[in-house]
Amino acid sequence: MHQNIDVARLREARKSPSVLKTKLALTRSKFPTIRIVVFEGQDDKIVYSQWIRDIEPGFEYEPMVCGGKRGVRGLKNLCVRDRTELGRDVLFIVDHDFDGLDGFTNTEEVYCTSTYSFENHLVCTDVLNLILRDEFPCDGHPEIRASICETFRKDYVKFIEVSRSFNYRLYLARRLGIELDAPIPSSLTALARVRYDDVTKGNKAPSEVIQLSRRPSGAEVGNIVRQFLQLDGHRSYRGKFALKFFKAWLRELRTEYQQDNRGIFDGVEGTQKIQEAEWTLSSFAAKSRAPDCFRAFVIAHN
Repeated sequence: MHQNIDVARLREARKSPSVLKTKLALTRSKFPTIRIVVFEGQDDKIVYSQWIRDIEPGFEYEPMVCGGKRGVRGLKNLCVRDRTELGRDVLFIVDHDFDGLDGFTNTEEVYCTSTYSFENHLVCTDVLNLILRDEFPCDGHPEIRASICETFRKDYVKFIEVSRSFNYRLYLARRLGIELDAPIPSSLTALARVRYDDVTKGNKAPSEVIQLSRRPSGAEVGNIVRQFLQLDGHRSYRGKFALKFFKAWLRELRTEYQQDNRGIFDGVEGTQKIQEAEWTLSSFAAKSRAPDCFRAFVIAHN
């Protein structure tokens, strides 16, 4: 037990602003003449590399990972206060989450997503259409792709409705500064049961999945509810939930294709092995279009 606590403390220490400042200085010493782009995590680095290559192939940079938004924020604010040129040619990329740029100072070099996170941009019919064309045997069948994409739109709306109460509790926590008592479960089944053309509630209550360390007061909840109800679920709900739904939905679509009775794939000839290993962040990002606001950010800093 004590060993687990010590490991957790060590991991947190690695994310402290002073440690990250040292890491940035070391990175700069190794790459003195090119930009450094600071990311929250490894996943961000993978997706943004695809987008940057698409926007400006000649945009040279060295990535640095901070282990979370709090680390990026702390490092950025240290760079602002630093009297040397530590922050020169350093860009910072963060997810909007439910708190945006709260706590950041001097944000000219900071890109904050226009959606909850970069994952929201990957879960869309544009990406799905290319998956159907390239990874399912739907090339030459635009009518089948269009029909499946329409079902996806409807199922995604159902998922947003099912996941609303989970997002609300997370929104409460972030806006009120309430810590979570336990990590958010990685399994999607806690939130939703996903089938092709059928999305229903999962096997856990929102209070079991998003465990708040304290119960908010009625006065606190009043304003929060009004703010939350104004959010667009497609853009502003937790992106990792959406991406898990997308992958689960694709697995169900593969099951539909593998049925003896082709159903929605009626008219598709031959067989094709559908490789789930192809459904990676990198492949999704390559099929997506970089957000216009990020495109402008990269061009402005090139």
